[in-house]
Amino acid sequence: CIMTGLRSAPVLFFLGLVVNCVSVPHTEFVRLVHETTYYDNPVLPGDHPDPGVLFVPSLAKFVAVTTSGNLADSFPIHVSTDLVHWTFVGHVFPANSTTRPRWAVSDFWAPEVHSVGNRFVVYFVGRDTSGTLCVGAASADNAVGPFVDRGEPLVRLSDGMGAIDPHYYLDPTGTPYLIYKTDGNGASPPVPSVIYATKLTSDGLTLADNTTYLLIRNDLEWEKGIVEAPWMVQHAGRFYLFYSGNGFGNVGYSVGVASSTSLTGPFTKHGDPVLCARPETDRKWEGPGHCSVVEWSPGEWYMVFHAWRKVGDPEGRLMLVERMTWDEESGWPLVGDHGHPSEHSLPVPSK
Repeated sequence: CIMTGLRSAPVLFFLGLVVNCVSVPHTEFVRLVHETTYYDNPVLPGDHPDPGVLFVPSLAKFVAVTTSGNLADSFPIHVSTDLVHWTFVGHVFPANSTTRPRWAVSDFWAPEVHSVGNRFVVYFVGRDTSGTLCVGAASADNAVGPFVDRGEPLVRLSDGMGAIDPHYYLDPTGTPYLIYKTDGNGASPPVPSVIYATKLTSDGLTLADNTTYLLIRNDLEWEKGIVEAPWMVQHAGRFYLFYSGNGFGNVGYSVGVASSTSLTGPFTKHGDPVLCARPETDRKWEGPGHCSVVEWSPGEWYMVFHAWRKVGDPEGRLMLVERMTWDEESGWPLVGDHGHPSEHSLPVPSK
């Protein structure tokens, strides 16, 4: 933040000179400069949970898709040049689209858009006609669609257990993986929730085989029986699996991370969350989680996630952005304001 402020100082000085030459009220000028240089969370107000974010070089923009639940139009799409200022451009599956998944009848959750080969694939969750939560996939030539569903679930577990929160990752050898969570906490009675990885074919639309790799399970107190929302990155020769624990409707919903020298594990958890609500009761944000992690330019990392102002607020879960760095000694990520969502203005991200 200090470095950014120093880089901005000459520009602000120049603008300070210009303001005396134009008929703009000083208070309005200050507001405009602040909004250009700094931002305050949320970056996307309204109910936009489970943000899946991708930078698309051909568009020179970020594309975000978010959960829509049971709304007629599924998975809103927004674009941004800076992770802060977002424009709505449509839906992955508009209500009257003939390319919607006919197999899915409700609970359209946790979408992510990824570049796969020379196309784009949205991975998502839907509940099929039997009531089972499944992972779906739809592809397009453009990152903002139109997307065509593959015609049937990509993952439907044979034991009736739900499969949710899909994430695509291309490993350094060029092997594509699907990472997802079994919905053990949604079973009756609840069973452990587990995050698995499995290989995909090169087009990202079919499972390569039936082999699954267990990455992590819920085994820490703060997770409260739930691990979900996986997102994988590689940094300094290690794989980092970000995930969320606890229930999304709880103040204690948080982001954890585990690391390994191999994508298929074994993974070692950090222990405590790397992003959680502040302990103070007058905190501004509660239940931060279900994140995407993007490296915009070398060394410039950001986490995009949702949070409540107050859990259960009708406004829903809003989209926030925080800068992420890496601890030079431990190698673990550092997020936001000492591991909490910031409650002050932040520099607008830039390359």
